Amino acid sequence: MESIEAIYSYLKRLLPAVQIGVGHGQMVERSLERVMLNFLEKKYQVLLATTIIESGLDIPSVNTIIINRADKLGLAQLYQLRGRVGRSTKRAFAYLLVPPLKMLTEKARKRLRAIEEFTELGSGYHLALRDLEIRGAGNILGAQQHGFIEEVGFDLYCRLLEEAVAEIKQTGPAPERIELKMQTDLDLFIPEFYVDDPNLRVELYRNISDIRESDRLGSFAEELSDRFGPLPEALENLLNLAAARILASRLGVQRLVFKNGELFLEFPGDREFTKTEIEGWHKRVQSKMEFKSFNGLKMQVKLKDHTGEILKKTLQALLG
Repeated sequence: MESIEAIYSYLKRLLPAVQIGVGHGQMVERSLERVMLNFLEKKYQVLLATTIIESGLDIPSVNTIIINRADKLGLAQLYQLRGRVGRSTKRAFAYLLVPPLKMLTEKARKRLRAIEEFTELGSGYHLALRDLEIRGAGNILGAQQHGFIEEVGFDLYCRLLEEAVAEIKQTGPAPERIELKMQTDLDLFIPEFYVDDPNLRVELYRNISDIRESDRLGSFAEELSDRFGPLPEALENLLNLAAARILASRLGVQRLVFKNGELFLEFPGDREFTKTEIEGWHKRVQSKMEFKSFNGLKMQVKLKDHTGEILKKTLQALLG
């Protein structure tokens, strides 16, 4: 931040005919917004900025980024900054400026080697693991546990850790989670014509799987639409089923089947329901419903349509 004006003056002497915008975190919000919009509208050919740009507008016309003193940045920052370019079909370039290698620390050299090695789309997970190797994260997630994390998967490891912490806090076993099983005959996938890169599709699948809030799914769908265009039906179904998974879990459902326009929900045997709850479901859903109570409540609902959207709306109605 202290040197940004000096670098601006240097660039103006070097490139007097080029329009250069300057953006940093200490600017008034409206001024920063104006700079970014002018750059988006190509009123500036170059944007000189701090790491504030590591998350922000996607500008497909930008295909080159030069990162000064890349050795001072963390691996996550380098990954995010590199991702600011290459947002279109144009070939992109990321140049990392560093002092002579002999002046760099061992960790800085490892970070630079990692960012050079993992260049494919969807490589963020592998970079995160490499970051754990390089810097560690305390005794629980330090380098000595890295092999274990890689074997069970980072997500599962975090879940096991969360359950262990809950058990310690309660001085007793953590409440058993209900594992929701879902079946459907809907098409649920990201088509190749929509996202042609297989690594990116895998990353998007992982992102959808990791989302735990319905609102976040909505904003994620908007991000996909802005980036790739209108959502195809199979992807809409996938997102709606992900929302249904969240809603069904909140309802306490242990099994969900959605086929041929019929929804079947099964609850655990120890779950009890009042007459008022069931009457409320009838009023809110307004579809034919049948119930059985052998070994836990089982509900069957005949829906008017066979889409992921109607499934999501039905579960929302059940939750009230």
